[in-house]
Amino acid sequence: MTQTSIQSPASSRKAELLTQSLEQLRRCLAADSTGRERAWVDAVGAALEQVNRGLRQHAAGAVGPDGLFTEVDATRPGLARQTDELSSEQSEQLKQLRVLREEVSRAAEAFRTPSTVDVGEEIAAIRQLAEQLLAGIQQNQDAETSLVFESVNTDIGGGD
Repeated sequence: MTQTSIQSPASSRKAELLTQSLEQLRRCLAADSTGRERAWVDAVGAALEQVNRGLRQHAAGAVGPDGLFTEVDATRPGLARQTDELSSEQSEQLKQLRVLREEVSRAAEAFRTPSTVDVGEEIAAIRQLAEQLLAGIQQNQDAETSLVFESVNTDIGGGD
């Protein structure tokens, strides 16, 4: 690889979907839930659906023919290993997301049926899990960007 490529419009839209869905989730988490717990849980659930769609598209697109990881020089073992680690982390984040969505479903169900579940504790747990997920996704995105820059800059002699 001797030149950098420009992100395709489709890749750009997929990245934008993930970015927008993460921002929507951040806004939902930051909203006050006091007195409107059911609406808060519903809003977080809807935001998580969008994050799920965006993260799945991002993960699939990263390894696709026009994906982010095609920018990485796979002949360099260190970069190839980092690419594999990032792909693995994306899979783990999808698992975390599934667990979080299940937690939100349980909280939503608690509003529909009489329950001894402490909704305040449920909301606190949801916030904590969601914030951990957001931090992990952000960390992964930062690592992806660094990986591509390292590969491209080294390949074109940017470090000379």
